[in-house]
Amino acid sequence: MKKILLLFSVLALGVNASAQDYNYLTWKKTSGAEKSLKLDGLKIAFDATSMFSENSVEKDTVALGELQMLFFSVEPTGVQRVEREGLLIEGGERLLSVTAAAGSNVSVYDATGALVGKYRADGSTRSLTVGRGVFLVNCNGETQKVLVK
Repeated sequence: MKKILLLFSVLALGVNASAQDYNYLTWKKTSGAEKSLKLDGLKIAFDATSMFSENSVEKDTVALGELQMLFFSVEPTGVQRVEREGLLIEGGERLLSVTAAAGSNVSVYDATGALVGKYRADGSTRSLTVGRGVFLVNCNGETQKVLVK
């Protein structure tokens, strides 16, 4: 049933989106984390437990039980704090702080995909002074998006 409701909401929003100049489909998880994918070439599929989305740049899978909301946006959204087991990422005032488990491989990219920093974590917090915007932090192959103001 949830699958049908989600599909209906995407289709209903799609009708509204044609009148607007939306560039991204964004979903919010029950954890508060948000992810945006550019609409160009976006494909979405569902099975009984997951939503699969993909465009020409990236793809993502979200468990339907973790999906709180879908919406269209002009700009990609970002979160200022991501916390997972062994990983804490925080965006502050032109500062990006990453605390990762010792031995973790951490790479930070700006919104254009340019590498901002890369290091092997020692378990302590490492902070990077950056400009405002959205940054992608990859830790051991898992990428999170963080907003720096």
